[in-house]
Amino acid sequence: MKHQLMKLTLLGILMLVSMSPVNVKAAVVVNEQALGQKHCISQATVELKENMRKLWLDHVIWTRSYIVSAIAGLEDQEEVLARLLKNQQDIGNANSRIDLNNWNR
Repeated sequence: MKHQLMKLTLLGILMLVSMSPVNVKAAVVVNEQALGQKHCISQATVELKENMRKLWLDHVIWTRSYIVSAIAGLEDQEEVLARLLKNQQDIGNANSRIDLNNWNR
Protein backbone atom coordinates (compact mmCIF):
# COMPACT_ATOMS: atom_id res chain seq x y z
CA MET A 1 0.00 0.00 0.00
CA LYS A 2 2.82 2.36 0.92
CA HIS A 3 4.62 1.57 -2.34
CA GLN A 4 1.43 2.22 -4.35
CA LEU A 5 0.93 5.59 -2.63
CA MET A 6 4.52 6.56 -3.43
CA LYS A 7 3.99 5.64 -7.08
CA LEU A 8 0.83 7.70 -7.31
CA THR A 9 2.49 10.68 -5.61
CA LEU A 10 5.46 10.52 -7.97
CA LEU A 11 3.13 10.14 -10.93
CA GLY A 12 1.18 13.23 -9.85
CA ILE A 13 4.35 15.27 -9.47
CA LEU A 14 5.62 14.17 -12.88
CA MET A 15 2.33 15.09 -14.53
CA LEU A 16 2.29 18.47 -12.79
CA VAL A 17 5.87 19.24 -13.84
CA SER A 18 5.35 18.05 -17.40
CA MET A 19 2.28 20.25 -17.86
CA SER A 20 3.73 23.44 -16.39
CA PRO A 21 4.77 25.93 -19.07
CA VAL A 22 8.37 26.96 -19.53
CA ASN A 23 8.94 30.68 -19.87
CA VAL A 24 11.89 31.64 -21.98
CA LYS A 25 12.04 35.29 -22.83
CA ALA A 26 14.18 36.32 -25.77
CA ALA A 27 15.71 39.76 -25.99
CA VAL A 28 15.07 41.45 -29.32
CA VAL A 29 17.95 43.60 -30.46
CA VAL A 30 17.16 46.33 -32.96
CA ASN A 31 20.01 47.29 -35.23
CA GLU A 32 19.72 50.62 -37.06
CA GLN A 33 20.92 49.06 -40.31
CA ALA A 34 18.47 46.18 -39.98
CA LEU A 35 15.42 48.45 -39.82
CA GLY A 36 15.18 48.58 -43.60
CA GLN A 37 15.88 44.86 -44.05
CA LYS A 38 13.69 41.83 -43.58
CA HIS A 39 14.00 40.08 -40.25
CA CYS A 40 15.96 36.80 -40.57
CA ILE A 41 16.35 34.05 -38.02
CA SER A 42 19.92 32.95 -37.37
CA GLN A 43 21.06 29.37 -37.87
CA ALA A 44 21.81 29.13 -34.14
CA THR A 45 18.21 30.05 -33.33
CA VAL A 46 16.87 27.43 -35.72
CA GLU A 47 19.15 24.78 -34.23
CA LEU A 48 18.14 25.74 -30.68
CA LYS A 49 14.46 25.49 -31.57
CA GLU A 50 14.93 22.06 -33.14
CA ASN A 51 17.00 20.78 -30.22
CA MET A 52 14.41 21.97 -27.68
CA ARG A 53 11.62 20.44 -29.74
CA LYS A 54 13.40 17.07 -29.67
CA LEU A 55 14.03 17.29 -25.92
CA TRP A 56 10.37 18.06 -25.18
CA LEU A 57 9.19 15.33 -27.52
CA ASP A 58 11.46 12.90 -25.66
CA HIS A 59 10.00 14.21 -22.39
CA VAL A 60 6.47 13.40 -23.53
CA ILE A 61 7.47 9.92 -24.68
CA TRP A 62 9.38 9.04 -21.47
CA THR A 63 6.63 10.49 -19.24
CA ARG A 64 4.03 8.37 -21.01
CA SER A 65 6.28 5.31 -20.80
CA TYR A 66 6.73 5.81 -17.06
CA ILE A 67 3.01 6.24 -16.46
CA VAL A 68 2.30 3.00 -18.32
CA SER A 69 5.06 1.16 -16.45
CA ALA A 70 3.98 2.52 -13.05
CA ILE A 71 0.30 1.73 -13.46
CA ALA A 72 0.91 -1.71 -14.95
CA GLY A 73 3.66 -2.53 -12.45
CA LEU A 74 6.10 -3.47 -15.21
CA GLU A 75 9.65 -4.56 -14.47
CA ASP A 76 11.19 -1.75 -16.56
CA GLN A 77 9.74 0.92 -14.28
CA GLU A 78 13.05 1.88 -12.63
CA GLU A 79 14.91 2.07 -15.96
CA VAL A 80 12.17 4.20 -17.52
CA LEU A 81 12.14 6.51 -14.50
CA ALA A 82 15.92 6.89 -14.69
CA ARG A 83 15.67 7.80 -18.38
CA LEU A 84 12.85 10.28 -17.70
CA LEU A 85 14.93 11.99 -15.02
CA LYS A 86 17.93 12.07 -17.38
CA ASN A 87 15.73 13.84 -19.92
CA GLN A 88 14.84 16.43 -17.27
CA GLN A 89 18.56 17.01 -16.76
CA ASP A 90 19.07 17.37 -20.51
CA ILE A 91 16.31 20.01 -20.71
CA GLY A 92 17.85 21.92 -17.79
CA ASN A 93 21.28 21.79 -19.38
CA ALA A 94 19.92 23.01 -22.71
CA ASN A 95 18.14 25.92 -21.01
CA SER A 96 21.29 26.92 -19.13
CA ARG A 97 23.21 27.23 -22.41
CA ILE A 98 20.80 29.79 -23.87
CA ASP A 99 22.54 33.15 -24.15
CA LEU A 100 19.76 35.74 -24.23
CA ASN A 101 22.24 38.53 -25.01
CA ASN A 102 23.05 36.94 -28.36
CA TRP A 103 19.57 35.62 -29.10
CA ASN A 104 18.68 35.73 -32.80
CA ARG A 105 21.84 37.37 -34.06
